[in-house]
Amino acid sequence: MLASIRDEAKTASEKTRWAVLVDEDTYRVSPEDIAAEIRGRALPPRLRNTIAHELTHTLAFEPCEFGIRLKANFDTDKGRSLLLREIERQTERLSPLLLWPEKAIAAMLSMRHENLGISELTDARESMGVSRELLITRLCLLRQDDPHRFLFSLGLRNLAIGIAEWGAGKIASVKGWPVFQNFDENTAPAFIHRLMAMKQVWANDIFSVDNFIMCGGNETCLDLETGAGTAASPNATRMRIEISAEDRDRRPGRRFLFAVRGKL
Repeated sequence: MLASIRDEAKTASEKTRWAVLVDEDTYRVSPEDIAAEIRGRALPPRLRNTIAHELTHTLAFEPCEFGIRLKANFDTDKGRSLLLREIERQTERLSPLLLWPEKAIAAMLSMRHENLGISELTDARESMGVSRELLITRLCLLRQDDPHRFLFSLGLRNLAIGIAEWGAGKIASVKGWPVFQNFDENTAPAFIHRLMAMKQVWANDIFSVDNFIMCGGNETCLDLETGAGTAASPNATRMRIEISAEDRDRRPGRRFLFAVRGKL
């Protein structure tokens, strides 16, 4: 819950402050836990995302403080509904920027000589205290705003990152959203184009490699050659890739990251 704190001793432009009220029973967190949070020992991702989401809502409540103005139309039910929908959409877009700022992305990519692997992505996620979905969403936002040209760095070139979920029989279903992909000349593995056009698909329908962990095997990292191309011509050429996945408990419903690296 977001609350406004009024300090009458301050001037009119300074007296509005904001606080997020946290339900200790829901999140199992104490004031001491919050005070002790540091990089590498973050609070649970769900709590951090909730706090960032609520704080971002202050843009709607006090837009003039941030130098922006929302074009509000409260005259009709439709106008109010559209406004609230836009506020939620913009909040979901901005909150990842608070949780994973540019400096943290720069630190992750600095001095890299190859694209990121699954271990580096997992370490970054755990260090920053963000969910798998938010990690991918934050990287996708670089398509809209990338002043430091992170997408041209070796760490993010020729790379795709997605989320899969364990199903029955130790076979994973691969989610069509969110997916980050950044391949030179938009020439990506054909299954990435297929995946992004679907809600989900079983891993063994994409990879057809029985010994890969997502297909029921035990190998967490696999090199192979696959068809590649653009969305219009997905099998125009061939590409050598490496597929890797988090080695997590295979209980049905458990989600995990996977990464696809083109050989540079």
